[in-house]
Amino acid sequence: MRATSAVAAVSFTLVLVACGSNGAEKRVRGPAQQVADTVTALEHDLLTRNYRAVCEQVFTSDARAQAGNDSCPDFVRRGAAHLRAERIRIRSIVVRGEAASAAVTTTARGQAPVRDTIRLRFENGRYRVSALAQ
Repeated sequence: MRATSAVAAVSFTLVLVACGSNGAEKRVRGPAQQVADTVTALEHDLLTRNYRAVCEQVFTSDARAQAGNDSCPDFVRRGAAHLRAERIRIRSIVVRGEAASAAVTTTARGQAPVRDTIRLRFENGRYRVSALAQ
């Protein structure tokens, strides 16, 4: 069941991004800035279609494994194929040790905005996307 829910969470990354401009303009510092940087990297890599970077630099190892490990970039590419001009705006960030969350609003051309939460975990020296909550 864990693998199924994790794959659904990774898949939802694509739905999440399917739906503004990144709100990381507000000045934050320390761990909250690191979380904002990860969300900005996710947005950038999806905009530039750098799916390998999403898998290798943005996702946690668990999220990457649940998206197919070596086939993770193909998994992300298929899920993002319909997205155009996708944006992620950060509304708030909460950091609790090695766990963090970012409340976001996402938009994409032709789609209504979606409010959601990106869950992150500190891994290999930075916060990485581990799951999305609905």
